[in-house]
Amino acid sequence: MFLFFARLGSSQCEIEITNYNGDVISPDNYSTNTECFKIKSKNCQNVRVTPEQDISHGIYEAGTYIIAAQGTESEENNVSITVTINTVPVKDRNYYYIINHCGTFPVITSFFYVIFNLTNNIKGEFQIGRPNTFNFTKIKENYPHAQYFLENGEAEHTFHYIQKIAHEDPNAYFHVRVDDIRIGQPFFWLLNQGIHQSRYEIHLCSDGTNTYKKFLDFKLNTLEGWNKIAEEFKKFYDQALIGALNINKKIANCDIRNWSFIFAAITYPNIYLELSNPEMITTEEEQLKETFKKMKMIKIDILGIINSQPEEKVDYLYEVSKINREEYRKKYFSNYGKKTCFILTTNPVNETQIKVFFTRTVKKYSNYTFVAKPHPSAPYSKNLSEWMNNEVKVIPFEGEQIPAEIIYSAFAGKVKVGGYPTSTFTSVNLDDVLFIYIEKMDKLFPPLDTFVERKMIKGELMNFESLVEEYPQCIPSLSPTPSNDKKSKFLKIGVPIISFVCVAIIVGIVILVIYFRKHKKVVDESAPQP
Repeated sequence: MFLFFARLGSSQCEIEITNYNGDVISPDNYSTNTECFKIKSKNCQNVRVTPEQDISHGIYEAGTYIIAAQGTESEENNVSITVTINTVPVKDRNYYYIINHCGTFPVITSFFYVIFNLTNNIKGEFQIGRPNTFNFTKIKENYPHAQYFLENGEAEHTFHYIQKIAHEDPNAYFHVRVDDIRIGQPFFWLLNQGIHQSRYEIHLCSDGTNTYKKFLDFKLNTLEGWNKIAEEFKKFYDQALIGALNINKKIANCDIRNWSFIFAAITYPNIYLELSNPEMITTEEEQLKETFKKMKMIKIDILGIINSQPEEKVDYLYEVSKINREEYRKKYFSNYGKKTCFILTTNPVNETQIKVFFTRTVKKYSNYTFVAKPHPSAPYSKNLSEWMNNEVKVIPFEGEQIPAEIIYSAFAGKVKVGGYPTSTFTSVNLDDVLFIYIEKMDKLFPPLDTFVERKMIKGELMNFESLVEEYPQCIPSLSPTPSNDKKSKFLKIGVPIISFVCVAIIVGIVILVIYFRKHKKVVDESAPQP
């Protein structure tokens, strides 16, 4: 649709206003427009904007703009129009919730946000890479106005879903929640298609211990490391503002893109990071301390959140988390006189390490009932489960998709935890961490290394390297193989017997030789002489 033109032969100056996706914005919406826009002109010269702007990539800041241009034939062919980018007042917002996760910990925090803060008539889109973590059949019944995608790879749908709503509803406000290490997606969904920052908030939900590891991997607590990433993120952000990001719309939900940007991003408007221990994100660089104050971090205290909720909401949480407290109590907590400890394992499963660690654990902590809780994406093999049951009497947990944090909360005060480093350790009472499995002494990553160093975690560090010699029977390369075992028995029993038999034969032969020689001599002496 052309907004204004002056007819003069075939050379009319024409200006068209579109959103970032190329859809024409109607003149009827100029005063109520909440989208960033681009300017297209035909047969015009001296196209300019007041206040003065670089219009090569579009207009993306809130405000009122006068676009003027001259016709190529005469002054009568000039064009002047006014377009506004409005912010959406809080009282007028229509909220849409975009929840898109792959990691277990982000799923938990976003799910808590939904059931503890929102009403049942929320609108939006839920994409969960781990659909078995919760009972989504039940959730759909309680939140019928949301769309659900319980698989990965639907990021293009999210792009078009946001695009359609933004175009149809000028008061749409997007609350977007993604895994923090998949930070690239919301910038493509929102900024890159011209949705002004006043119309969204982005919540980067911590991927657990990995979040702190990325902070130190990129040395973001140093001036040099911070400046490098901050500069890269600014370029990325500016490209998004002008709709120039080159990101494939079909990007799978669980692809990791631009995850080094996490901490730089949360110094920008309406971008937040939710994590268990924001106090771990610190710097000793004086020049960075003011910048760090701009970080918008929200502390997620899972137990505190649950304990502050009314009973009916907590009951609903356990129902959709597929936790049968009565059944679990009988199965995992009924060994009177013993406490229960959940051993948390990781992805991928290292069966050799598990056998060494479990053997050591059961031997040392004999006053506990142990339950092995697998990583949601790494269940135990049949052989390993049988080994646990038969050899070390560790109970494999049957509901591997159920988050350990919620099991812990359901039996608060009655359960300890231990095992491989995991985000679960950052969301429970640190005094309840009984032990941590590590491959080498220098392999404990943040923030757990800091917790141990500061003695906030007092549990034992079990070092695989130091246990190998103590439990060689658990190491295939050190255990006697069937052929080696036979050889060993042969060397211990067979060789002495054979040696004895050989000696006996030799002795027998010697005796026989002596006997026959003597017998021959006697015969010779008794024979008549010639």
